[in-house]
Amino acid sequence: MLSFLYRKCCEAIILLDIIWYQIRHIPWFLRNEFHVFQDITTNHHEFHSSHVKISKIYRIFNLVRNFIFHLVRAIFGASSHSDASSNNFILNYGMRYADQRDRQTLNEYIPMKVRQENLEGKKFEKCRVVIFLHGGTWHSGHADLYHNFSKFVCQQNGHLCYNLNYTLFPKGHLEEMIEDVDRGVDFVMKRAKLLVEEPEFILVGHSAGAHLFSCVFMNKISKSIDYEPTDWNIHQVKKLVLLCGVYDMVTHYEYEKKRQVHIISPMWKVCKGTERFSLFSPSLIIDFLKKENSDENLKNLFSQWPHTVIAHGKKDITCPYVQSESFYQKLSELSKNVQFHLLESFYHGDLITNFMGIENDSEKRDQIWNLIISEVETE
Repeated sequence: MLSFLYRKCCEAIILLDIIWYQIRHIPWFLRNEFHVFQDITTNHHEFHSSHVKISKIYRIFNLVRNFIFHLVRAIFGASSHSDASSNNFILNYGMRYADQRDRQTLNEYIPMKVRQENLEGKKFEKCRVVIFLHGGTWHSGHADLYHNFSKFVCQQNGHLCYNLNYTLFPKGHLEEMIEDVDRGVDFVMKRAKLLVEEPEFILVGHSAGAHLFSCVFMNKISKSIDYEPTDWNIHQVKKLVLLCGVYDMVTHYEYEKKRQVHIISPMWKVCKGTERFSLFSPSLIIDFLKKENSDENLKNLFSQWPHTVIAHGKKDITCPYVQSESFYQKLSELSKNVQFHLLESFYHGDLITNFMGIENDSEKRDQIWNLIISEVETE
């Protein structure tokens, strides 16, 4: 029963997060409209009373949304710990990987086979370690919502799994998000090596999570975003899996303009302006590196790039597959360890929602899982 409630609440909270972002911008749009109305009628009282009504709606929705979110967290706490006790894995919830910001936390899923070895004072010999990074257009989402994905990785397949949170807009911008992800990966690598003798790290990002992982990897090469460096290197990653990400913000912003969603989209806000798009666009960073480096230097820079799978749904209208296709073409010129998969029947979300129980297409789920765990063929 708790698992059923959890699945339904996950579905509800994702929808609420989308609605919530739109609601937050309604006062801004209507204020503009009311200013025009005010200029025509000069009825200040009518303008003021309308604005007050909007503010009340805004506050009421905020309260309802926060109540439901905390209810989901409560159900998650009950259902996830019930899952852990009955399904042969250990869940360490809300571990901190750094202390700079509130959302620098993760959920750790340890298979019982690894735990048993650790209890005997030994490390497990060899195990895959999946690090998952959620999407949510940089302003929403939480590791708790992807508990069923982590449970699938850990319980059914016997791998360690870490589900990362990171700072979201408006409490942070892309610099903070990228730093959070970098520090989260660093923490996991050190933590996993205490549990497993030979951990194989697989990083999986969906949507904004795919974008952030690609930015972190590019920053390891370009050093374009300045913060205190972490210890890990990209060659320590066995595999990078990027699902439905944005890799060129300039072209994606033009796409958003055509859809008339560019104003309410958080993309230009998280970048602190459209003029900074290129700083956070892995495809454009590759173009810059090509101009600034010789072929030999480029080869050296990307010589340690890990096996990479870039996958995208052909039916994705949130973020068109040309984003992934273009990034693949540029990246594959510098590294042979890259594959691109255009998934015919997939939209934007169902690359991950089939793991969450929101959708129950096991064929689609297994198709994505095979992309995650299969070896990348090299030429």
